[in-house]
Amino acid sequence: MHDLLGLNEGPVPSFVKPYARLAETAKAAFAQYVSDVADGVFPPSAGKGA
Repeated sequence: MHDLLGLNEGPVPSFVKPYARLAETAKAAFAQYVSDVADGVFPPSAGKGA
């Protein structure tokens, strides 16, 4: 399942067809989270909604 979803990096077995590249998507999401925390954008301050 991980190979099919592209959660593993590197080569996949020849009998697997990757249907997504979720490892790339997950890495980008975590990088954005780290950036938001470092910049003070997340979590929002109390009283700002969220």
